[in-house]
Amino acid sequence: MGKLYVIGNGFDLNYGLPTRTDNFIDELKEIKFERYASAWEAYLNYGVDWSTFEESLSDINLNEIDDEVVTHPDYTADSEAAREGVILSVRMHTDALCEARETAFRNMIAKAEEQIEEITISTNPGFFTDDDEILSFNYTSTIETLFDYKKTVCHIHGRYSDDEELVFGFKTESQEYYSYKSKLNSEKNKSLHEEKQNIKKNNSLSDEEKEYQIEEVQYCYEQNWNDSFVDKEYEEILSFYEANKKTFQYDRLKQYLDGLCDIEEVVVLGHSMQDVDREYFNMIEEIVMPSRWIVSARDLTEIPDKQAVCSTYPFKDKCTVELMSDILI
Repeated sequence: MGKLYVIGNGFDLNYGLPTRTDNFIDELKEIKFERYASAWEAYLNYGVDWSTFEESLSDINLNEIDDEVVTHPDYTADSEAAREGVILSVRMHTDALCEARETAFRNMIAKAEEQIEEITISTNPGFFTDDDEILSFNYTSTIETLFDYKKTVCHIHGRYSDDEELVFGFKTESQEYYSYKSKLNSEKNKSLHEEKQNIKKNNSLSDEEKEYQIEEVQYCYEQNWNDSFVDKEYEEILSFYEANKKTFQYDRLKQYLDGLCDIEEVVVLGHSMQDVDREYFNMIEEIVMPSRWIVSARDLTEIPDKQAVCSTYPFKDKCTVELMSDILI
């Protein structure tokens, strides 16, 4: 019977790799961004302080970006293309924000990859056996480089050295996102349609009253219709926000887990098991059905926190929290 090891960022940090939030912020600070001193300053101005790392991206202040970049077109321009310049300007700004974030992230991982080769901390190369399987949430080649593990590691969010897409982002949209989205003409159309339907279904109104109220509602909406170019600028800002949402790899994980057999124990090394990846862990439990879960803690002070997180899972009665240093002996 083998074990399934689930690897998180705490595993890389255990070997001194520069993959902390502070390391990512340092990379952002190295990137000049338009009128800002750095991409870090731009994101901070837009409400992202990275206090919860990738989840912080859900806090992007869309109205702040709107105030800075949305403008009305020049209708005196000679061509449609000239008027569409306002849309292109917003797209270029938001694309640059995405590119800065992605560049900073890849630069951080690249530096971690360089340091893996220089690690002098004593390791047990034979720790992982041929009966074990490894599912990594990390983007680095730590397992492949430091351990004599011959099987393929499943990097569920991508592996930097394989030049794969690195999956990174928030899980759940903020309320502000939905509030901002309601500004779109398409969303107003939906609301208008619903109001009209409600009026038509109101049996307490005569046909004349219904017709009058529908006309009134229609008029009110028409007074608040967006300029078509401005509406497309709003769409660009929303597309930017949506591009920062994590694309969860449920199908890929299911395919991987379905291919496993004789897994008696799941060992979590360095993963926080917080809500952003909760569905992954529930899927592991449902498909693998292990007898035990062993969850690592960084040190003694972290054990109560890890026990509290474990208590929120359906498999809580199977969980034991142990020090990572004791597990990796």
